[in-house]
Amino acid sequence: MNDFIDADAAKLAGLQIDLLQKLRQKKLTLKEVEAFLCMSPARRTQALSAAGSRGAKRQRLPPDHHRIVFSYYAPMPPMAQLKQELGEGCVSNIFDGRPWDLHPNCEGTDRLPGERIVWMADLPEEVELRSEAIISWAGAQQTEFAPWGYRVGTHLEGYQVWRYAPELYLAGRWAMLGSSTLYGVDRCVAVLFEGDRGRSFDAFCFDIAWFTGVGFLLVRNEKPLGV
Repeated sequence: MNDFIDADAAKLAGLQIDLLQKLRQKKLTLKEVEAFLCMSPARRTQALSAAGSRGAKRQRLPPDHHRIVFSYYAPMPPMAQLKQELGEGCVSNIFDGRPWDLHPNCEGTDRLPGERIVWMADLPEEVELRSEAIISWAGAQQTEFAPWGYRVGTHLEGYQVWRYAPELYLAGRWAMLGSSTLYGVDRCVAVLFEGDRGRSFDAFCFDIAWFTGVGFLLVRNEKPLGV
């Protein structure tokens, strides 16, 4: 018999039950489980170490900041699954499997699963309602809590906010400027909102001025950009 398995049999059984419950409750997907299991041992250790080190230093969060575990950096689920999750008419055609590009603001950032500090940010009145101006403003928000400022969130991170933390975007519209895709000739980004038909994952043109009242998903930089 395997002494390691025998010693931890009860714990393993409990984990199996917990895993099945999370899958049934749609708090976890098979793709997420598969992505973790397919990691190399070194990458799994790195991901768990990063999550553990973040958890060991629990800071008091500023207003509108939240801790979220982002576990999914694989491609978006197929359109059929998204429509089943959100409902017909509640998901934009830009999520039909077309390629997405990261904004330079997000290139080189940590793509390993783990906990992130996110800021559901409302813009001050003096910030120009243009995507690039908003991205620059986010990076400049350097404080003792965020010494390297913030980057803008991506559509994949927005999708996980939709799945696991819907309370964060109720009664508002929240845009993810960190990734974009072409829709015709326009560059579009993902937008989350709660509308008459329920929770929706929509799109908006990156190069058109934003309207007042839209908030933006920002992620605290854990190191200087480019390092």
